Amino acid sequence: MGSSTVSLLFFFLCFIITTRVYGQSESSLPAPVIPLANKSPYLNAWVAAANGSSPGAISPTFWTTQRQLGWAGFVRVDGQTFQWLGKGGTAAKALASYVTPTRSIFTMAAGSLEFNITFLSPIEPEDWNKQSFPFSYLYIDAKSSDSMPHTVQFYSDISGEWASSDNNNVVQWNTTDTGSSVFHQMQRTSMQSMVETKEMAEDGTVYYSMAKRSDMTWQTGTDTSLRGLFTGGLLLQNIQDTNFRSISTNRSVLAFAVDLGNITQTSTPLVWAIGVVRDPLVRYVKGTGVEVRSSYFRAKYDSINAALDDFLADFDNAKTRALTLDNKIMSDGAAVSTQYADLLAISLRQTMASIDITIGRDDNGKWNTSDVKIFMKDIGTGRRVNAVETLYASFPALLYLNSSFAGPLLEPLLEYQASSQYRNSYAAADLGSSYPDALGNNTDIPEFGVENCGDMLIMTYAHAQKSGDGSLVARYYDLLKKWADLLVTNALHTNGYTSADGQVGPDLSNLAIKGIAGIFAMSKISETVKKSDTVIYRNKATQLETDWEGIAYSSNYITTNYGVTSSWSLIYNLYAARLINLPVSDQLYKNQDAFYASQASTAPRFGFAYDTNDNGRAKSQWTIFTAGTTTNSTTRDLLVSMVHERAFYNASGNPFPTTYDSVTGRSIPLNGRASPAQGAMFSLLALNTPNKAITLAGPSSKGGPNVPAIVGAIIGVVVLIAIIGLAYFLWKRRQRRRSKWDYSEKGAAPFSISRKRTSVGVLDDNQPIEVTPYIVDAEAAAIAARQSSGTDSLYQNGYSKAREAQNGSKTYLLPGQRPGLSAAGSSYSGTSEGGGSSYYVPSTTSGVSSELRVEVEELRREMAEIRAQRLQDEPPPLYQDPPGSITSSSTQMREAAGVPVVGN
Repeated sequence: MGSSTVSLLFFFLCFIITTRVYGQSESSLPAPVIPLANKSPYLNAWVAAANGSSPGAISPTFWTTQRQLGWAGFVRVDGQTFQWLGKGGTAAKALASYVTPTRSIFTMAAGSLEFNITFLSPIEPEDWNKQSFPFSYLYIDAKSSDSMPHTVQFYSDISGEWASSDNNNVVQWNTTDTGSSVFHQMQRTSMQSMVETKEMAEDGTVYYSMAKRSDMTWQTGTDTSLRGLFTGGLLLQNIQDTNFRSISTNRSVLAFAVDLGNITQTSTPLVWAIGVVRDPLVRYVKGTGVEVRSSYFRAKYDSINAALDDFLADFDNAKTRALTLDNKIMSDGAAVSTQYADLLAISLRQTMASIDITIGRDDNGKWNTSDVKIFMKDIGTGRRVNAVETLYASFPALLYLNSSFAGPLLEPLLEYQASSQYRNSYAAADLGSSYPDALGNNTDIPEFGVENCGDMLIMTYAHAQKSGDGSLVARYYDLLKKWADLLVTNALHTNGYTSADGQVGPDLSNLAIKGIAGIFAMSKISETVKKSDTVIYRNKATQLETDWEGIAYSSNYITTNYGVTSSWSLIYNLYAARLINLPVSDQLYKNQDAFYASQASTAPRFGFAYDTNDNGRAKSQWTIFTAGTTTNSTTRDLLVSMVHERAFYNASGNPFPTTYDSVTGRSIPLNGRASPAQGAMFSLLALNTPNKAITLAGPSSKGGPNVPAIVGAIIGVVVLIAIIGLAYFLWKRRQRRRSKWDYSEKGAAPFSISRKRTSVGVLDDNQPIEVTPYIVDAEAAAIAARQSSGTDSLYQNGYSKAREAQNGSKTYLLPGQRPGLSAAGSSYSGTSEGGGSSYYVPSTTSGVSSELRVEVEELRREMAEIRAQRLQDEPPPLYQDPPGSITSSSTQMREAAGVPVVGN
């Protein structure tokens, strides 16, 4: 046995022992609309991919799906041209597609070439400079399917549709060689600062870039001429077209091409970067004036040239971080269920692409990185800024990723309402209705007072509870107390108040428990700030909760309105009670579980309506919040499956919406497509995010050094070294008992793809190979089946109903259950049904001996207790891809590297 083989085996065993493995032997079909480049409200591109459609036959669109975005890709293989992105040419065949929280991967075939196209939108919870940079990666790895060399060239371009919503607008462009990279840029000739039209920015500059490489050429010109050059086998000329014109006139494109020559596989990925940059980002009401704010990354970079160079140079590290984050999220999700992991994968980019992380300037005009404010666009339902009910729904994802995100999102709302500019006694609904103008909202609509006050108190305390940062609760204590006092008077009997969903009527049970939770949050805030009214608020919340339980019940479930037995709701606001630990009787939760289960047999295809009075509208965010209130995995998984059915519904033409018809799945007006509210999918994980000791000064919330995190990392490294040492000792002990290891055959061609499975390989970023995209193969699915025989947001909808009352005028699942990690082994706070830990170990492929599988499993069992003692939020260790490797998770590539294979 060679020393390199021993090292690889040791690496593999240590990985199995020290990290959780995410494995699925069967997967849902791809999402009907897949995210491509999603990093801001204006860099938000998607492609329809229902039933395995090739992205080479469909134009990408903006999230609205009403605006096509010119983004094309072609490949020449032995002189024959295929299109892998956009439409108009001969489409490359789509073999597979897969979505992770940060990436969308398509495996495609063109002639004798197979290649992965990966769209990576980095999510950087620990580095706000990187998170604020509005750029995404596109990268390609390729190999020949017959192991023979073939001549290969790749080409990609973008056009002016990215720069404006109106094709009649004139655009101009330029190309810059920085010495490290080449980038194209394009923008309107007459830009309109801070203007949106049809949700698109009219003041953005779109960039398309590649790091310099000897086999790359570029050119700007008309789409027909440049694509014609490539199709004809000619190189681009490294020249610029200077005839600026309207978007639709002789469509101008910004192009790159790479001539790989005669190859059997790529040695390094081809990498592009795409971004939409605006400056300033937001106008914000500040005191008696208005300030303009810029992106956080501006404090580090004087020019976009330097920022882009760094972004491209950081690709390998960014990919490693993305794989690590994907592995953690999907592993945590699979511990609940594989369907739940799917929802995490499809939702996260929606939430993170809705925000702008901004900084202002100090009195000397310099960037002030201690003045960070984050603004969220209410994408999918309107243009509202930091809409409170959308922020409330998105909060679980933020708390899970990095609870420090929550503070700068809440502070603009708190700061504005603590100023003389705000005149109402209740919390505002948002900071304005015209993103990117955050100029405040003084609208006098008291009907939403309980809703907004409850949301703000719950979120403000949850931020302090999870981050340890008590600065907001200390600074805005008087404002929070005013809202709590309103709830004390009005929470239990909500007569005259309306929910965010537009529910009206006396004594709304769901709205009442939110208000009571808000009072309890105030008691915890008061305790944190060491105020004398702590006991008063705690006792009031406890008494109101007891009273609520006594009148909200009818028989064995909670009714929509007290005592009205003809209707019922998903009591999703009990999630807040769980999040902030409001005492609620266990029996109440159990009764609700039993009631939801009893209604399941008559539930529509796409799940429960959030309220039986509301004409069958289902809301994904509130369904998953309700799943977070359950006490057993059966009811929890029932609710998760309802949302999963709609999220992967192939007849859908929109990015994952929040609101849809529970019977038909049809999207309805203000449906929340691409909404940040889908951060609610992280509800189950957020409950398990550890609470921290709250200090009034608070830890750093600016994405900078965090001493507790550093100390934790050091401890984690020490523990990891100890684990690896013990693993090595156990491995050596077992090695003495064996004659030799049975390895996979070396030298097999990498990147082999089976077309007869719909499967996902092990998602282990610590291996040198990416996940295997599952294959979309209708024939295989059929065999398996036979063998098995608007104008504003949700809030506006409520507002319109309230105004009318005032004024009097106004992806389908494959058959069968999918095996995965047992919920019994989850850290989920609800009661598991089975007890004990359960680890899922996918079967190995031929070439790895059964003896190795036994050894791995024995080691895992022996290390289970040690692993359980590690910090819950400690990330898995980082490993770099070996030099010269390409990303794939094919069985043959692992075999060629000498790495034992897990998964089919």
